[in-house]
Amino acid sequence: MRFLCLVFCTAGCLHDSRTPQEAGTFPDASSVDGGAPVLLDGGGNSDEEALCLTLDVEYHRMLCLEDKVKRMVATEGPLAALCYSESLIIRRAMTNCHLLGHYVGEALLAFHDDWVAAFSACPEGCQYGCHHGVLEGYVAQQALRPDEAEVAIRGIAREVADICDSLSARDEPPWSRCVHGLGHGLVASGYLSLETVVSVCEGSGDITFTVTCLGGAFMEWVDRYLEISEEELLELTPQICPEFENWRHRQLCASAVGEGFMWFTAMDTERAQEMCGYVGDFQEGVWCREGAREARTGRG
Repeated sequence: MRFLCLVFCTAGCLHDSRTPQEAGTFPDASSVDGGAPVLLDGGGNSDEEALCLTLDVEYHRMLCLEDKVKRMVATEGPLAALCYSESLIIRRAMTNCHLLGHYVGEALLAFHDDWVAAFSACPEGCQYGCHHGVLEGYVAQQALRPDEAEVAIRGIAREVADICDSLSARDEPPWSRCVHGLGHGLVASGYLSLETVVSVCEGSGDITFTVTCLGGAFMEWVDRYLEISEEELLELTPQICPEFENWRHRQLCASAVGEGFMWFTAMDTERAQEMCGYVGDFQEGVWCREGAREARTGRG
């Protein structure tokens, strides 16, 4: 079923044959009018791609492909870049492409210079990575004085939250993609400690908003650890999550660790659960393994 879905999604990847410079804009997510539609060929097997795909750790392969995916957004549009990213799964070069979707969103934001327009132009695919990447980029790219950063980012978070509320009802995907992406951005900004990010996500007092925002925040926090070697990762595993007093924070963070391990092991559930044994705290290890099992349902 999963394979058939991916084949269907990728087979439908038609994109505008014009470059954004020729068209004056990127093709919209819901329309590819203007220009002859062509079937995306998956990006080809360039030397750059071939080198990236030799890396042992799947997450490292995605990091390596960042420049290629962002160039594809600039020359062929976001839909082409998303389709290329999904084609890597069809070709069994990857087991997921969510991080590549983030790169598409970041590149779209650079083109539009307006996060709402970029968010609206995001194609679906790669577990909504494009939408998450737009919000991550928007918050992370704020140039702030360190002594003013916390107050400024709290204000930005309130502004984004209000716009997220205007996108759709809370039980519909646009809202959750928006708030989840905000959580990514709060951590990616680098201005705030994780504890402060938690307090920002909790600022509204709304539990649904808090959990959705924290889901993105903890995911982003864990992802930075996935850039290192497995030996280093396991050594640092007990330190990834702070010693939160709130059990819900501990659960969400530990679950994100388990999900991150699934990324790191190319969706090897058995190995990811073994890695959860390095967490240290027994209950957090249980939550980590639960997060690993749930990772197959998709991110965000």
